[in-house]
Amino acid sequence: MQWYFNQLTGPYMGMRISLDDPEISDHPSPQHVWNGSEWIVKLTPDWTGLTNSLAGSAVFAKIWVAAEGADATTIAALKKAMNVGKAFSLIQASLQNQRIEDLWFAIASLRENLSTIPVVGDFSAEELGWLNSLLETHQFPFRLE
Repeated sequence: MQWYFNQLTGPYMGMRISLDDPEISDHPSPQHVWNGSEWIVKLTPDWTGLTNSLAGSAVFAKIWVAAEGADATTIAALKKAMNVGKAFSLIQASLQNQRIEDLWFAIASLRENLSTIPVVGDFSAEELGWLNSLLETHQFPFRLE
């Protein structure tokens, strides 16, 4: 059976509703949606998989050490550690509420705060590569630079 596109109802298969409805290519899979001109894959992020992959990782440990602030000997250093802790809490909350925008903001906030601690610093190129591979594996629509 042929697929068609109707402006009011979207893609459909079967008999043509209107003679004006153009033929479109076959629907490749249930994960594909019609964007008006072609089928595109609609990704569904795997929040549990991402959370499980992060737990106990070296990146997780780095964040935990920075948030703990054990080496902080001044009030300024303790404030930096507290800011990392707040950003880390934002990441944990975003993983629970499953909002991509919140996760993206929390990661940006964490990176900004990590970079203020000279001993820890922002993620290394290797750590960013690992995080990006997790985001890709678990079908998240953004990558870190």
